[in-house]
Parts: sequence; C-alpha cells; structure tokens
Amino acid sequence: MESAQDSGDHWNELKSNYAQNLAAGVDLPQWAAKSFSLVELAVLGAIRDAAYKAPSGTCSLTVSEIAQLAEVDQRTAIRAISMAIAGGLIERDGGGLFNRHIHYKVG
Repeated sequence: MESAQDSGDHWNELKSNYAQNLAAGVDLPQWAAKSFSLVELAVLGAIRDAAYKAPSGTCSLTVSEIAQLAEVDQRTAIRAISMAIAGGLIERDGGGLFNRHIHYKVG
C-alpha cells in the first residue's frame, strides 16, 4: 500500500513535470515569440491552461499561484504578465487575465 508520503512525492513530481513542459507547449505569434524567455513562456503556459479550463475563458489565478504553477519567482511572473499585456497577448478582465493569443503548440 502506498504511504501518504509516497503519494505526496508522486504529486510533486507530476507538478514539476507539468511546469517543465509548460514552455515547450506555448505557441505565440511570430512577432511575440522571441520576446519571452523559457521561464516567461512557462508563465504564459500556466495562464493559457487556467483560462482554457475556466468556463469564462479567463485565468482567475493570482500572480502567486501562476508563479507556483510555472515554478518561477513572483518577479518573473509579474514581468511575463506585464510584457504579455503590453504586447496584446493577454488582457486584464476584471480580476482575471483573458488569453487572446497564447495557443497550444501542435506537432
């Protein structure tokens, strides 16, 4: 039987694998793709996934939650979000972030 510790370790490993693959799965318009580092792309991937899963299509996670999902510090998350808003990739929607141009990479 699996212990609670083993189960927690497995969950942490799954989350870490998710974070490591976020950047690789982000597809941005050509004009924006070169503007973001890999860790910033991971932030955008977390926003994309949260918005995709939400019925409203808006990411309602806090900056801290986004940073935790992407396994980056809050400063990196804030920078990536600010750059994405300035570039029109996402926009503020009340307390959330609406994804306009962050897509899943196919192939």
